[in-house]
Amino acid sequence: MRFFTVLVLVACGSAPVTTPIAAAGGGTATAGGSATAGGSEATAGGGAATAGGSTSPPTCAGRSDTSGDFTRTLTHGGVERSYRLHVPSTYANQPTPLVLVLHGYTETASIIQLQTGFDAVANQRGYLTVYPQGVGSSWNGGGTCCGTAASTNVDDVGFIRQLIAKLSAEYCVDAKRVHVTGMSNGGFMTHRLACELSDVVASVASCAGQLQRTPCTPSRKVPVIQMHGTSDPIVPYTGIWYPSASDTLKGWAMRNGCSSTTPVRTSPSAAVDVDTWPCPEGGSVVLHSVNGGLHTWFQPGNGNPGATRVFADFFDANPMR
Repeated sequence: MRFFTVLVLVACGSAPVTTPIAAAGGGTATAGGSATAGGSEATAGGGAATAGGSTSPPTCAGRSDTSGDFTRTLTHGGVERSYRLHVPSTYANQPTPLVLVLHGYTETASIIQLQTGFDAVANQRGYLTVYPQGVGSSWNGGGTCCGTAASTNVDDVGFIRQLIAKLSAEYCVDAKRVHVTGMSNGGFMTHRLACELSDVVASVASCAGQLQRTPCTPSRKVPVIQMHGTSDPIVPYTGIWYPSASDTLKGWAMRNGCSSTTPVRTSPSAAVDVDTWPCPEGGSVVLHSVNGGLHTWFQPGNGNPGATRVFADFFDANPMR
């Protein structure tokens, strides 16, 4: 097992502390019935990728240009919170997209990091990827779901806002390309952030998570995409004890000023139906229905390109306008 020395930022005014963490392995990880992660995760880069001072934008002068994988902390609301950060070796202190990936209920930041494979996408497309850890392995998604975070009304919106601000102060984050995605309870939280953090978040992507937060009054149109299995037994596609996938996306179509609440359906394969609402620029609303799909982060196969690739393409196409 390889180890890296990484920087942990503790409470304000404290000195930096170094701590060794194991590099993510190439194996698979399961999480509460979710699909195992496909393929191996990119390992942390040991060295720093320098920016070449003369070419860095003046606004990014003095920002970190160190690549690698890190586990760090910040204190919000008197509670120490942790997150995992991946900075690709290609990072060069230029305006860079930031993607936040939220785990499901009872899961962890390290599990969703493995499940999604977003670090490999970060290496290919030049993202910073961050995996926050929820209190009690849960997120306060704005409704009954889930666990400690919801029952004690944890300020997860404030935590995510502070985390984005902290990373933006440390790295050269492109303020128009901050995106959020999440699985299940993390998907619920993703929808809530679109409602309440639209001044910061450019677009969102939910996998198997519905919108529970009411009222939902974003300050601007927020592009939203969702991927959901039609046979999901945990967060049912048709609703039952949560809103349905269709109702969730229709609601976003109304908020974004789309010309109709009836989508146009295409079926790129027998495995997936894609509903696209007729929306104005900057307000895209899309639903990928995985026929027979269960409660999982969808991996590529059977005509489905997989949630990670679909969501990354959506992020690339939807900067903040």
